[in-house]
Amino acid sequence: MTSPDPEILDALPTVLTDRVVPIDDVLAALSSAGLDLGEHQGETLDRVTSMEGAFGDLAGGLMFLPRFFDGTKWTIEVTEQDLATRIIEDTMAIDPLVWWLVTNEVACVDDAGQVMGLLEVESFDDVHDSLVLPDSVAESLRPGWVSITLRDGAMHWSLSDGPATPTAAQIAAARAGFQATLDDPRNAEFSVAAGVSVPVGLERATDTSALLEAIAIDRSAFTDAAMPPVTTLFEAAGFEVRDRDVAMPGFDWDALATWRTSNIASLIFELTEAQTESYRTLTAALAQWRSNDTSNDASNDAMSDAAATADLFADAKVVEAFSAGAQPQMVALPGPMADTAAAHLGFVEALVAAGAVSDDITAFRVRCLDRVGRPLDAIAVLDEVTGSTEAKQLLLAAAEFAADRSDAVVAYALLQRAGALDHLASIKGEAETHTPDLELLFEIEPFAMTRPKALADRNDPCPCGSGKKFKKCHINDQPMHGLEYRAPWVHGKAMRFGRARNAALIETLAHAVCAHVDDGEIVEQMRFSPFIADVALHEGGDFARFLEARQELLPADEFELATQWAAIDRGVFEIVKLAGQRVELRNIVTDVHITVGEMESGSGIEAGDLMIGRPLPVGDGWRAFGGFMPCDPSIVENVVAAIAARDALGIAGLIGDQLAPTHDDLMSQLGLDGLGLDAFDGLDIDALGLDETDLADE
Repeated sequence: MTSPDPEILDALPTVLTDRVVPIDDVLAALSSAGLDLGEHQGETLDRVTSMEGAFGDLAGGLMFLPRFFDGTKWTIEVTEQDLATRIIEDTMAIDPLVWWLVTNEVACVDDAGQVMGLLEVESFDDVHDSLVLPDSVAESLRPGWVSITLRDGAMHWSLSDGPATPTAAQIAAARAGFQATLDDPRNAEFSVAAGVSVPVGLERATDTSALLEAIAIDRSAFTDAAMPPVTTLFEAAGFEVRDRDVAMPGFDWDALATWRTSNIASLIFELTEAQTESYRTLTAALAQWRSNDTSNDASNDAMSDAAATADLFADAKVVEAFSAGAQPQMVALPGPMADTAAAHLGFVEALVAAGAVSDDITAFRVRCLDRVGRPLDAIAVLDEVTGSTEAKQLLLAAAEFAADRSDAVVAYALLQRAGALDHLASIKGEAETHTPDLELLFEIEPFAMTRPKALADRNDPCPCGSGKKFKKCHINDQPMHGLEYRAPWVHGKAMRFGRARNAALIETLAHAVCAHVDDGEIVEQMRFSPFIADVALHEGGDFARFLEARQELLPADEFELATQWAAIDRGVFEIVKLAGQRVELRNIVTDVHITVGEMESGSGIEAGDLMIGRPLPVGDGWRAFGGFMPCDPSIVENVVAAIAARDALGIAGLIGDQLAPTHDDLMSQLGLDGLGLDAFDGLDIDALGLDETDLADE
């Protein structure tokens, strides 16, 4: 029987001591100690140690970092602000130590070895790691240089006159460590496995790997003398250093950035090799244009072959990846998104000025204008071409803007020209309706196919006061549908905006709800759930961005209503009474009772159940366009806290925790048939076979 992971981890420090030990020797020593690592010993060892920061691995084997680093002295500069806040934000000087500190509680000790507190690592921006010092340690220091000595797995912090000077032995070890990292045979193995090979000339090492190799090559060089900041050491050894990368002099950092970004984009957006090359060419052209141009002069080198560059916009997946910006990621922040769109707008307008004109370029220009907050300019560009073009992406963009203005008739006509009706007639499955053209068609169809109530009868005096009969005056100037009738459309516009601008957030929330549900179809349903879309809108911040981006387009009464909705928070509600399509609810925090109308109240709900939702005021009543999710009593307190913090992922995760599998027939009992606007977007907890004890145990 395979030994438990804790037993293996407890035995490893004795096996590894302060050296790098070959994997075969580690496995033999563990076996001699009576530990069983199963049939695939190497895989077991890798799994057990992979997420434990106290262990590091090199081509030569495995090491236990607390002992491997024992006796080394590091230097780092701290500022007055660092000591005041107890937070050291810049940790590059001791970067190779950080992974160990992230996953382990490391004590800080005084001169006598007495524990002064535990060092913590936090990522306050979800990108960079910062050290959080115990109060007693921070109070013992002053701004300037500080020494950190590793003793028996603990850290001793003391004042230093300045950074250590690299010794000849350390420099020699750093050079050897860099080369050993490049020669690591695992690099080639990874390239084959990932399908990503490093181009000639872009070989480099990380500071952590190179320093570990250096210490392994000549450990005494780093225990006999204090160690300078990592960057200082490698620069003294003749290398160039950027962030955590170490490279030979003259290294092409721009080429590395382009290559690295294209790899990330290829993985995130699932690009083919040809698409990745097109993406790389497009981003390189943008970089060249930005470096050569400060006045939007289209005559610079990047525009020398504008037509060929413009052709790259014909591939929608390449454009999607390019639109993500210089640092492709699943969830982009609004500020960087706007900055990216502004750069792209200048680039594409330079292409147009250089003679590159196509439907694809125009569509991208329209998108950029909208993303930088110029929707009216985007509409003006579309107005110049929509009368004659048959390009689907341009007609669809024009239809979306018409819908935002509540001109359903014009939007419907544009969608018809774009082939949406033919598309609808050709599909076979419900899942195929989740495309931009059909989603918009379903959104506007109820308003395009019905006429608003007339202001007066044909032969009555015209309400404008002209004295003429209505049929002779303003009968053709029909008003929009009443605001209460349009209210679902207002929410639908916001959901469409959120799905277009922050699809990755919706994807993340859907997976959080379905974390315990191993069924792709249910994840797909949740991805298009109005509840998930509303969480992304409100707690995720997309609703505020929608109001800012669409203020110039929304009719005044819709903007006023949407602004009112923005102030309404989600809540946990008890179902008091059900009567047809009207449901009386009580907010369990405020004790306020409301009645929500036009609800589809199937899904097995009954009086006394608790539900999470965000009913919104419409006229004299309330509507639940985002639907509801069940809330077990055991999670109420946590849900209320997540709502108060506007924690979108926290809310989704708590809902998902209720669906931890405890029933053999879970998938057939989820009851997700009623996913739609004004629906109880519900998962029937009772039908899942989960009682309060089951949920509490989970």
